[in-house]
Amino acid sequence: MIRILVVDDDEFCRSLLKKTLNRLPETKVVEAENGAQAIAIAHEGKLDLILLDIMMPVMDGLEFLKRSAADEQISGVPVVMITAMTDRESIVASVSHGARDYITKPFDPRGVRARVKRLLDESASR
Repeated sequence: MIRILVVDDDEFCRSLLKKTLNRLPETKVVEAENGAQAIAIAHEGKLDLILLDIMMPVMDGLEFLKRSAADEQISGVPVVMITAMTDRESIVASVSHGARDYITKPFDPRGVRARVKRLLDESASR
């Protein structure tokens, strides 16, 4: 079973991503509202992929990336940023802190599934 964590403070966005990702075979989507919840969930069990917003209360996506890099349970999990932030600084900061991909909102569900599938296939082949 593939386990994907969707981290976004917007309930509608989490719901749409969950619906989008549940179309992938053998996939379970879990949700968090911020980076602090995401770290706690990541410590509960193995994750295969994290989809992460940047702008969130409590702990934003960039802080999550910084903290997860030093966390052995999370550091190897691929992270895809999925955010409304389109400025170069946000993109560069995300990639610099370890994000594997960057998707802007509003997103195309087919594009999200294709990118997620590619990253999962890459991880499985390692």
